[in-house]
Amino acid sequence: MTLFQVLLNLQQFSDEMHIYVQRPWTLDSDAIVCSQTAFTATIPEPPDSYTYFLDAALCKALLAQSQTRNLCLQDSCMAMIEYALQNKTEINT
Repeated sequence: MTLFQVLLNLQQFSDEMHIYVQRPWTLDSDAIVCSQTAFTATIPEPPDSYTYFLDAALCKALLAQSQTRNLCLQDSCMAMIEYALQNKTEINT
C-alpha cells in the first residue's frame, strides 16, 4: 500500500496504529500500518527499510485541520509529509 492510499483510508485504522514508510517519504512510498509491537512481525523487508512516519491519530487530526483550509486531498497529504519531516528534524537536533 502506498502512503497516499494509507492517508486516504485513515478511518480504517485505529488511533493507536503507527504508520511506517520507506524512504524517501513521498505519496508513492510503500507504507505499513500496524501497532508498534507488531511492526517487526509484519514488515516484508528488514526493519531499517521502513521508518516511523506518524501515528494514525495525529494524521487524522492533521487531515481534519487541513480540511478547514480547503486544501485538496493530495495537498493535505503532502502537508502531512512536510509536518513529519519537520518533526523528525526537530527531534533529531
